[in-house]
Amino acid sequence: MAHNLAARINHGVEMLRQGNVAEAFEAFRRTLVFLAAGGVGEQALGVVAPDNNNNNDPPQEPHSRIQPVPVANLFPESNDISSIVYQSAFRVWETETDHTILSLVLLFNTALIYHSRTLTRENSSFVQKALRLYQSVFDSVANTRENLREKSLVVMASLNNASQLYMQLVNHAQAVDCFDRLRTIIELVQQFRIVPDDFQFFLIAVAVENDDHDGRLFSAPTA
Repeated sequence: MAHNLAARINHGVEMLRQGNVAEAFEAFRRTLVFLAAGGVGEQALGVVAPDNNNNNDPPQEPHSRIQPVPVANLFPESNDISSIVYQSAFRVWETETDHTILSLVLLFNTALIYHSRTLTRENSSFVQKALRLYQSVFDSVANTRENLREKSLVVMASLNNASQLYMQLVNHAQAVDCFDRLRTIIELVQQFRIVPDDFQFFLIAVAVENDDHDGRLFSAPTA
């Protein structure tokens, strides 16, 4: 069954890559239903659909069990905010059986769809749904070497994107908290020498946040 769940996730990611957002969302939603018995399901998470190279060999490095797939077509190119959003969904190895990994990937991929809608539509419910799903990812993984070896990339992506949404809401305290947690994860993965793919993106994100420590990014718009 777990192999089938991995295939469902990867099908959804491929649909996202091709621009078929509705089918991708449905694939993720149905997979969350199957995982509901493990405590992560669509009813508990409030998941409601918004409006509108396979390799089965065992991975050589633990973090490679979660692989980023760029889906920048989800976000408007003209939007400056989208440039600081981590715009890749995650696929997993077809042989993946760890329900925690499967759940975290599903949560992030679904949040990314909601997140993309916040930049193209004025609907506060999408912001709250995306934030709740991102938070479910980074709150479920303790800052320990054992947990981070395989999950660091999806956790960092969730913290980065949640911080962007909090900036969008002009919520300074929550945005800074996400960046602080992201900085902690970066330090840990460097310490444990488990640097994942796309690591440079998060180093840049933290550097940008440091440059704006005076709060300019979080300032409320003037009338």
